[in-house]
Amino acid sequence: MRITAKCLATTSLVLVTTAFALPSWAADVDATSAIDTVTVYPDGATVTRIITVDLPSGDSTLVAKDFPLGLDTSSIRVEGEGGAKLTIGTIDARTPRAAPVNLPELDKRIEALNDQRADLQGAIDSANARRKFAEHFAEASPAGIGDKGEARPIAEWRTAFAAVGEEIASADTAVRDATRKMREIDRQIAQLEVERKAKPPSKLEVRMDIAAPAAAKATLRVTYNVRNARWLPLYDARLDTGAPTTRSRSSALC
Repeated sequence: MRITAKCLATTSLVLVTTAFALPSWAADVDATSAIDTVTVYPDGATVTRIITVDLPSGDSTLVAKDFPLGLDTSSIRVEGEGGAKLTIGTIDARTPRAAPVNLPELDKRIEALNDQRADLQGAIDSANARRKFAEHFAEASPAGIGDKGEARPIAEWRTAFAAVGEEIASADTAVRDATRKMREIDRQIAQLEVERKAKPPSKLEVRMDIAAPAAAKATLRVTYNVRNARWLPLYDARLDTGAPTTRSRSSALC
């Protein structure tokens, strides 16, 4: 069954010929569209995109985030067909909201994280120095020989061995803990750098409320107008050395 919905969509107002709206808890269904046809006029163009999607039973909101920013939102038309009766409700076109970027605040957070990272690196260097000293002590000062070469009691051997082992273990634990914290700080810094370099949205988000009595595969045709469109001719010439003629083909790039 095919259903056509016409809409006037702006960032604050949506008017549709189908007088109903789906509940706010309708599940979002992500979808992608592909250009099917383009008709170019002197002052613009009409574009039709195809969306093929598996719809669940009940109410859902189809979300396509690959429409151009320059389309005329008041010109959007939607036709749908599928294995079950589809009801197309509200159609809304909006620019995805980009979180405002406060560069000074981001720079302060990145600087603070780098300071924490430097402190942790200092702790790692200190722990490695302690470990190296303990290992050197164990090699240079045998526990079983006294200052005058006399044999020491076994208890002193064990005490010395335990002290060296504890110092090395403590240093290793400090290095591991600091390394884990540095890894988390590196992740936070990387995320902040991504936010710092975030670009404004380059595509328009189109949301379509659809109701289906049963799960079905649906095909939607979304048509809209674009102002100030233009086209360029493309020519493709092919020479066949075994034939007396040359074949050519022309097409348009919008």
